[in-house]
Amino acid sequence: MAHKPPRLTVVITPLAQRDLDQIWSYNCDTYDADHATDYVTFLTRETAKLKTEYIHGKLAPNYPRFRYCLIRKGRGHGYVVIYKILASTVEVIHYYHTAQDWQGRLRCEE
Repeated sequence: MAHKPPRLTVVITPLAQRDLDQIWSYNCDTYDADHATDYVTFLTRETAKLKTEYIHGKLAPNYPRFRYCLIRKGRGHGYVVIYKILASTVEVIHYYHTAQDWQGRLRCEE
């Protein structure tokens, strides 16, 4: 029988919240407020799954203390979620669009 990983608390850091706010603003400007709200709600709901699925994230290249996962709606672009595991917490650090050089941006912010 497979052992289930413990449930952790998912915490969105102020940096990650700023990213979500920028994602909302971009989608509001490009589409409308309803679309922006729906999309950020989708990202937040998918991020909440990290409380049990954190072990499926991959180690970030050159940053072994960080993990990442991809959240995507459909086949197009999506967002790379950068997080780290601290004791009983999954701390979400950033959301990067898949078209961005997220590894380069992470290096600059480290």
